[in-house]
Amino acid sequence: DIAGWKTLEKLGFQQEKLIDDIAVRQAESAALFVAVFGTPEGQRVLEILKSNTLGRSPLPAHVGAQAPITLEQCVPFTIFRMGQNAVVEEIIRIIETAKRPPPKKRGK
Repeated sequence: DIAGWKTLEKLGFQQEKLIDDIAVRQAESAALFVAVFGTPEGQRVLEILKSNTLGRSPLPAHVGAQAPITLEQCVPFTIFRMGQNAVVEEIIRIIETAKRPPPKKRGK
């Protein structure tokens, strides 16, 4: 019997278990980030990463110096820099999330 409440309940249980498994893996990963970046050395490394990425313009230095530069030269560099920024922003987001108390389960 493919259709029916039992099938729907089984699928719901499988989805809930998958969501729980993902949450456990994310929590374990977050704990590692906090362990690494929670040390004085880790904090220093994070500050260096922030300074070298988020603290810099995503545009090539040529733009600020008003040197001639084409759009074809500028775009790949800017995309690359935005990717660097995204990695550091993700590290910061994971650490901040790990420091918050876990959310309460809905409906329980």
